[in-house]
Amino acid sequence: MNFRPFRMFRHIIAASMLLITAGAGAEFYLRANPPASRAFVYSGTHPGLQTLLIPSADRHHQLVSALPAGSRSSILHPDVRINSDGCRGDELRVPKPADVYRILVLGDETVFGPHCADQRQLTSLLQQFLEKNSTMTIEVVNGGVPGYCPLLSLLQFQQQLSRLSPDLIILHFDMSDVADDLACRRFLREQDGIRTCPHPGLQMPVRESMLSAAVRGVKHSALATSLLARSRDYLTTTSSASSAGNRMENRMEWIADSPPDLRIPVRHAIGPLSELNRLAAVGGFRFVVTTCPVLWQLRPASDAEQLSERCGIRGATPFRSELPFQVLRQYCTAEGILFCDSTPAFRSAPEGERLFSHEIPVPSDTGMALYAREIALFLLTSLGKNP
Repeated sequence: MNFRPFRMFRHIIAASMLLITAGAGAEFYLRANPPASRAFVYSGTHPGLQTLLIPSADRHHQLVSALPAGSRSSILHPDVRINSDGCRGDELRVPKPADVYRILVLGDETVFGPHCADQRQLTSLLQQFLEKNSTMTIEVVNGGVPGYCPLLSLLQFQQQLSRLSPDLIILHFDMSDVADDLACRRFLREQDGIRTCPHPGLQMPVRESMLSAAVRGVKHSALATSLLARSRDYLTTTSSASSAGNRMENRMEWIADSPPDLRIPVRHAIGPLSELNRLAAVGGFRFVVTTCPVLWQLRPASDAEQLSERCGIRGATPFRSELPFQVLRQYCTAEGILFCDSTPAFRSAPEGERLFSHEIPVPSDTGMALYAREIALFLLTSLGKNP
């Protein structure tokens, strides 16, 4: 075989020129047609809820102080307002008036109720039910944040909401909380006894002083910007977080009839409940954990095909597994935590097909009313009309 170095050199030059031409063409195209911005603060929530959220240095993400103009989506009800305490609703009185019995409800989308009018959100309905059966002045505060789990709710209370001096805290444990905890826990930090969970987008800023002029030029090119944005989206898409042996293929995997071994993520997700219970004992307030089923535990996935596909639901539905409810009940019993499971009421409701939203994995207005009623009945039975 004849070795022809000049021919090989010509091939290398041609390949290099082709790559340069392709890169220049891509650069020209991206400058003329910039890709749409994908500002996902937390990918575990519906895209229509992203405008509600901003990254947090303390608890991964939090609610915006005010919704920017034109940020409404089809998911958000026009009534949605956020106060200076980061809660949905009107401004709260601090210090709390002595004659007011204040209930703080923590949790995720189910508590926040982005699709609900003010009077149809869980906390408003709960207040209405309680006021009809109590002689006290009752105020129920909506502390829900989309994408939250007990860990983030614990940090939220410690860092911001303890100033509200609640008489009772209710924490809604959602079926997605195991996935949310797994996604955020890897960012948990502790320094001088203070725990924080900084959003990855706020960490490790690039130091421009370390970049040469040539590197800065590449960095600011449209092609590089696009590639960097894609890699950044992947690296900060916390729903893809996993740990060896505890990988979750989808956010609802632990409620399936044959889930993988998720004992460690489940223990992590429910652990903050005991910490909130200890804070209640020290702070002199009461603590209650509540839960309700999601659509796929009562209804077939075909009821909401697009939502089911987005949430990665696979296999026969509805799921029959009692494991999530048994785990919560047993843990709360062992820790001496009051636990309200509204699942029996959801299962026996005649309007089963109307209990859940088909856009996000939360109860519909009908389901919210049922859930609020069950929590109110539980509180009146367990704590009395005047707790």
